[in-house]
Amino acid sequence: MDQTRFWVKLSDGRTATEKTQWVEPLDQLIGSESVAFGWIDLQAPYAVDLEEIQAKFGLHPHAIEDCRTFDQRAKLESFSNHWFWVFHGSELSDKNDLELSEVHAFLTPKWLITVHQGAVESLDRLGTEWQVRHAQTLTTPVHLWAALIGALVEQHSQTLSQLSELLEKLDDDIASRHRMAQIDRIHH
Repeated sequence: MDQTRFWVKLSDGRTATEKTQWVEPLDQLIGSESVAFGWIDLQAPYAVDLEEIQAKFGLHPHAIEDCRTFDQRAKLESFSNHWFWVFHGSELSDKNDLELSEVHAFLTPKWLITVHQGAVESLDRLGTEWQVRHAQTLTTPVHLWAALIGALVEQHSQTLSQLSELLEKLDDDIASRHRMAQIDRIHH
């Protein structure tokens, strides 16, 4: 696995964060009465990591199977003890290449678990914001889930704005070249 990150809000209001390459540090937190709620973010997990998460949280096998293959359609599914959704993100690279991401998420009564292949800017930003302000304003995993969806939608909006600006510049370039060619023809 590339990395596991987790953010935890304890019942007494304190918060804890960790970045690791293993799922094992979570063993002490999962099921602990001292945890109010938390977020586990798995980047490029191995099959064994997904199996451990499935066993620890009782996640549905079909949803875990979907996490093994990143070509899923966007969806929201309800299971007996959790929700599962697939959402797609987008961003422009430094070279203005469109980069798409696929985020899978599980929502349990106390945990939000996200699974994705590469870095996802909106997840990184939300993780940073958690440490700065969200740990105080988010009081349940549902609030965190809503913040995550909001961050992904905001990233889509920014990407669309950037693409729109690029297309306008391209249109202006094409129009100005075409006009220059017409002016040259008139004068020659």
